Amino acid sequence: MFERVVEITVLAYQQNAHKKYLWDKDKRLGHYTKDDLEILIATMDREDLSFLEAIFSKPIERIEDQVLIINQSKIHTLSSPFENIRVINDVNYGISRSRNLAIKESRGVLLWLLDDDCKMVENAPQKIAAAHSAKDSAIITFQTISPEGKPVRRYEAVES
Repeated sequence: MFERVVEITVLAYQQNAHKKYLWDKDKRLGHYTKDDLEILIATMDREDLSFLEAIFSKPIERIEDQVLIINQSKIHTLSSPFENIRVINDVNYGISRSRNLAIKESRGVLLWLLDDDCKMVENAPQKIAAAHSAKDSAIITFQTISPEGKPVRRYEAVES
């Protein structure tokens, strides 16, 4: 399986931000922190949380981020003893279904849709929060890099 190293994210999505900062639209920019971010991970047939160690490059007990895992499986049930790591088991399959369920059940203001075969770069949650703080956009995408540190795909720069 090709191991991808994610520069920051495949997709970081701003959800419910209008509720958090509805009282003053001018103060929205610059207010996001990593604590506003929830990481949504779609996976299949997992029996334990050990796959998270490869994604976060640390032991599960040291993961501080808010994480929601959608585990699609007809044979395994996944659970988490950690308050910051929630799990929803679904017997139906499909990446779109999994991601839509994760978004529906999310609690974060900022959402990061992450594949289960990615590795996070250092300070990725802070970088995502900073990007949303600097630009008032509902969706921000980031570039994926290979294990060799090169862009997986060449993207045109787009400014809005």
